[in-house]
Amino acid sequence: MLVFSEGPLLTVELTINNRGVECCTLLPESSQKGLSLNVIDKNKSNNYKLKDQIVLWIESYTKKAPTCIDFPLIFPSFPLFTQTVLQHLSQIPFGSTKSYGDVATKINAPSAFRAVGTACGRNPFPLLIPCHRVIAANGQLGGFAMDFHIKKALLRFENLEILTICSDKLYTQTSSRARACHQLI
Repeated sequence: MLVFSEGPLLTVELTINNRGVECCTLLPESSQKGLSLNVIDKNKSNNYKLKDQIVLWIESYTKKAPTCIDFPLIFPSFPLFTQTVLQHLSQIPFGSTKSYGDVATKINAPSAFRAVGTACGRNPFPLLIPCHRVIAANGQLGGFAMDFHIKKALLRFENLEILTICSDKLYTQTSSRARACHQLI
């Protein structure tokens, strides 16, 4: 396991085989001082080139300058809609968010914002395909298939202020609801 001194407090587990990355799991981590990386080589393939590429990408992410992913991700068989959503998610820049509705509109399915949420939940590569950057149109954080605290930690790390609390709900600082709550305080 590699531990980086920077990054959100979580463990990234990547399962690889001789063809590429099969899946990514994010686990909350409170005892580390930064991001931990665990690469599980499913077939004991000793694919050092792939491991090196993964380490370089994670290192660039922890320095808040992620590069393009230049290693293969092995997707399960998904419907075309899910594939399209995941492809669009990979284009959301570091430090930015889009709403579920924004994503739905961008892929020419403006009324399918809930289906976008479902597709985000099926993402086998969170962090690598940044589904955590998709939030509700009203500024609430929306859902996350893994531990919700991980989504908050990732957004915080990416310099997105998300801790406006109003009526026991979390909002991004840029949402109109968050601004209205600040005016009440």
